Amino acid sequence: MQLNSTPPIARQALWLGILTILGPASGFMVDIVLALRLGLSPVADGYRIGLTLILLGQVTVGFILPNVVLPAFVERKRAKGDADAWRLAMSLANLLLLFSFVGGLAAFLAAKQLAGWLGPGLSPAGSAAAAYFLRWFGLALIPFGWSGVMAGVLQAYRLFWIVPVGQCAANLCALAGVYSGALPGIAAGVVAGSWLSFALYGLVLLRLRRWRGLREWLRLDLFDSRLASAFWQCLPFLVVTAVGYLAVVAMNRALSNSESGSVAAFGYGWKALQVASLMPGALGTVLFPRLAHAGAGGSSSEFQILCSKGVRMGLFLSVPMGALCFALQRELIESFFQRGAFSSEAVARTAAIFGVCVLALPANSAEGFLQKGFYALGSFWRPNSLLILRNAAIVACCPWVAEKFGARGIAWQGTILGFATAIALAGWLWERQGGLPGKDAWRFFTALITLGGVAAGVARTLAESMESVGAGPVAALFSGGLFGMGFYLLGCSLLRLPEARAVGAYGWGELRSAYAFLRKRRLN
Repeated sequence: MQLNSTPPIARQALWLGILTILGPASGFMVDIVLALRLGLSPVADGYRIGLTLILLGQVTVGFILPNVVLPAFVERKRAKGDADAWRLAMSLANLLLLFSFVGGLAAFLAAKQLAGWLGPGLSPAGSAAAAYFLRWFGLALIPFGWSGVMAGVLQAYRLFWIVPVGQCAANLCALAGVYSGALPGIAAGVVAGSWLSFALYGLVLLRLRRWRGLREWLRLDLFDSRLASAFWQCLPFLVVTAVGYLAVVAMNRALSNSESGSVAAFGYGWKALQVASLMPGALGTVLFPRLAHAGAGGSSSEFQILCSKGVRMGLFLSVPMGALCFALQRELIESFFQRGAFSSEAVARTAAIFGVCVLALPANSAEGFLQKGFYALGSFWRPNSLLILRNAAIVACCPWVAEKFGARGIAWQGTILGFATAIALAGWLWERQGGLPGKDAWRFFTALITLGGVAAGVARTLAESMESVGAGPVAALFSGGLFGMGFYLLGCSLLRLPEARAVGAYGWGELRSAYAFLRKRRLN
């Protein structure tokens, strides 16, 4: 497989990236409206504490279950057929639905105690808001386990669109609730969105069931040995999730003991980072089924090419994004959030956190794809052991870091540990697949870092020049980002990087297709 085969992959990644943008972009709109209504108030802190339950569900849908279910479903489908793979998936999904019901009910009944544990330093108003949100968000947690299993099944059939569309539907409901500005409205919007997404999954699966001629639907076989095997495969992810959740709890606890609004400011900065991570993440999602097939089929050469291509393309996209977002951190936060209750002081606090978090964008991109490489080979414990160690370090160090360096120190802690994890994963995977990268790879890394840094300098200089003549933050952001990215792409083209040629060829092909389509419509 050569790089001239990249356009089909790039096309899938681009369209999935565009579709995927709808989900996080709608979630980002929720944060924009939240900033407008609540700013960095104690109620905003309480809302962020309540979202830790929703985060647990989102990790289950987006990280744990698809990465376990997809390879297992593909292997079972290849060996026994669709019907047998479907029966296994439905048993697992329905069992998790029972577990999540118990967990959601427990959160509903013990919301006050849970709020005291998750945010011990919140003000009385913040603590009361956290308890209220946790009580009702527990009901939103119930369908996440079932949806996560079905996400893996649908990705096995290359139906990638359902996850971002379901996320978008949930976020639109939450957006309507947050716009009301009242606690009951906010809670009702989040709960309604979770169950609407669940219903959407059900409708798509009903069509898939009829199309493939599958009859099982409400199956729950507790004595199926394959179910035990699936849970054993889930165990590394469950341990990672548990330790990762403790890391989130540790950060929230430490931030709640800091200045009022710290939990909310960190949440706004973190959400902006997730929006910047969309395209690299979409690339990994598209290539994961192919990695799973290559790993299951024993094609070592195809697997190595896919891994190398995925990591390189992810870094090609994420390095300039991280550099430009760092250079334009204030303009970004000011453009998106500074309105209503979100003051200029809130902009400064949030931008300082976001600027540090976004430096981890290349590490997050590489880490996510390398994890998928291990999962495609059926290796779960090795990559997840690193995540366990990283999150355990966060849990251990968070109170001290927050006391000494505040919220920005917690952001630096996550960035440094993210790079360490990505480097360790790359070393392990390359060693398993034939050694460390050669000189060409090191030249590639050096070129990206150099060009990204210079592009960030160009963007910062131009943005400051625009602001000095009276331009607003949006104009400074647009001009600085456009010229910075243009400089980066020009430099990559002059250095003849294969990724630049592939992206350029694909972009030119899409422009020609669009022109031909418009010309045909005009003639008709």
